[in-house]
Amino acid sequence: MNFFVFIDNAALMLVMSLLSTNIQLRWFKRENGRNIILGVLYGLSAVMAMQIPMVLQPGVIFDSRSVILSLGGLFTGGITTLIACGIAAIARFLIGGPGTFTGVGSIVISGFAGLLFRRIVRARNLSLNMGWLFLFGFLVHLILVAWFFTFPIEIALSIIENVALPYLVVFPLATMLIGAFLIAQQQRLNTEANLVKSEKRYRDLVNTLNEGVWEADANKITTFVNPKMAEILGYQPREMIGKSIYDFIAKEDYPAMDRHHQSRRMGVAEQYEFRLKRKDGSLVPVQLGVRPLQDEKGQFLGSLAGVQDISLQKKAQAELAEQSRHLEELVEERTRDLKEAQAQLIKAEKMAALGEVAGSVGHELRNPLAVISNSVYLLKTALTKSDATVREYLQMIETETHNASQIINDLLDYSRIQPTVKELVDLSDLISNLLAKYPVPGSVKVENAISGDLPAVKANPQQVEQIFRNLISNAVEAMPDGGKLGLKSVIRKNQLSIAVSDTGVGIPQKNIRKIFEPLFTTKARGIGLGLAITRKLADLNNIGIRVKSKVGQGTTFTLDFMLPL
Repeated sequence: MNFFVFIDNAALMLVMSLLSTNIQLRWFKRENGRNIILGVLYGLSAVMAMQIPMVLQPGVIFDSRSVILSLGGLFTGGITTLIACGIAAIARFLIGGPGTFTGVGSIVISGFAGLLFRRIVRARNLSLNMGWLFLFGFLVHLILVAWFFTFPIEIALSIIENVALPYLVVFPLATMLIGAFLIAQQQRLNTEANLVKSEKRYRDLVNTLNEGVWEADANKITTFVNPKMAEILGYQPREMIGKSIYDFIAKEDYPAMDRHHQSRRMGVAEQYEFRLKRKDGSLVPVQLGVRPLQDEKGQFLGSLAGVQDISLQKKAQAELAEQSRHLEELVEERTRDLKEAQAQLIKAEKMAALGEVAGSVGHELRNPLAVISNSVYLLKTALTKSDATVREYLQMIETETHNASQIINDLLDYSRIQPTVKELVDLSDLISNLLAKYPVPGSVKVENAISGDLPAVKANPQQVEQIFRNLISNAVEAMPDGGKLGLKSVIRKNQLSIAVSDTGVGIPQKNIRKIFEPLFTTKARGIGLGLAITRKLADLNNIGIRVKSKVGQGTTFTLDFMLPL
C-alpha cells in the first residue's frame, strides 16, 4: 500500500481549512447561506479525498474523509455536517465495492463524533489545544478501527494488520495539525474582524463626537479632521485634508503656534485656548487639548488635537461680566440712594427736633429781643448828639438783635411749613408786587423780562411769594458791590419756567448739591435755612427748581411750574 497518498490528502485538507475559515469569517455574513456553502465545501473535500485513496484491495479504500468530516462537525455544526456527510455518503455509495456499507458508516460516525465533541467542548467551556485535538482524532479513528469489523472477518483482520497502526497515528496527527491550523486561522481572522469593528467603532465615535478632532503630521500638514472640526471652521472635511495648519490661523498667531508645535516635538501634551480662522476669514476662539503622536521608538509622527468651540462660552462670560458690572453699578447706585435717604432722614430728624426746639423757645426768645429792641430805641432817643460812640454801640446792638430775630423767624418758618390750599396765581402780578414791596438796593439794576400775560398757575400764593422773595434776596446778597438782577419767563408746551439770575460771585460746583440742605451756608451770618425753605415750599407746590452757576459770573435759579390742563 502507498501511504504517501496521505500527503495529497493533507494538502487537500489544508486548502479546505483555508477556504473554510474565509467562508466563515470573511466571505459570507448570513449564517444560513454560510452553513450550506461550508457543508458543500466539506462534502466535496471528502469526495476529493476519496479520489486519492490508499487502496487495500478493490472496493476497500482509506482516505482522509474521516479527518475532514470529524473536523467539520467539531468546527461548523449540525447543518454543515449533515450536508457534508450526505454528499460524502452518496459519493462513497457510487464508488461501490465490498466496503460500501462500512465506508458510508465511517462517514456517519466521523460527522457524528465531531458534533458530539463540539457539544462537550461547549458544555464544559473547554479551550481547544493540540492535546485535545490529538485525543479527539485518536478516539474518532479508534472507533473507526472497531467499525472496520463490519467487513468480512478476513478483510477486517487484514485491515488491522496493515492499516490500523498508521491509521491510529497518522490520522490523529493530521486531525491535530489541521485542527490547530483551523483554530489559528479563526483566531487571526477574528482578530482582523475585531480590528475592523474597533476601527469602525472608533471612526463612528470620532465622526459623531460633538468635539472637533484634528490630526496633523510632523510637518504640520492636516491628515485627518472629523465632521465637527470641519464644521467649526466652515469647511468640508476633504477641503482641510492636505493643508497646513497655518492655513487655519491668523498670521499674528504663527509664533504662538510654533512654540506649541515645538512642545509637541518634545513629547509634551498641552491644553490651551487659541484662535482659529474660519473659511470666511472670521476668528473663532477654541479650547485645544493636544498630544504628540509617536511610534514605538518614540519618534515624533505628528499631533492629535481635540478642539472645542468656546465662542458661546466666551460670549456668555462677556455677558456675565457685563451683567455683573451692571449689577455692581445698581448696587452702588442703590447704596448711594440709601445713604442719601439715610442722610435725608437724619437731617429730617434733626430739623424736626430743631423745629420742636424753635417752636418751644421761639416765643421765649422773641420777648427778650423785643425788650432789647425797645430799650435801644429809648436809649437812642435819650442820647445827645455828643454821645456818638454810645449811639454807634446801640446801632450795633439793634443790628444784631434784628439778625437774631430773623434767625428765629427762619427756624419757625421751616418748622411751620405745611401743605396749604392751592389756587390760581398770576405770577406776573405777584412778582411785580413783590418788587414794589421789597425794593432792591440802588446798586442793583433790575431787568424784568417777565411777560405781562402769563397763564395762571395753581399754587399757594403766599408760599410762592416767599420762594421768589428768598431767591431775589439771595441774588442781591450775592452782589454786594452791585450788579444786575434778571427775571425772565419762558413757556414750553405745558410748562412755565421763570428764571431769577444775578451777576454775583457765583457758587462753586462742589457746593451746588448742598445749597438746598438745611443748615448749609457759606455766609458769615445766618444758619442756612433760606434755600432749604425755598426747596421745601417748591416741593409742596409741585414746582421744579434748577440751579446753574459759575464762579465770578453769577447764578441762575429756574422755577418750573406745570400749567393746568
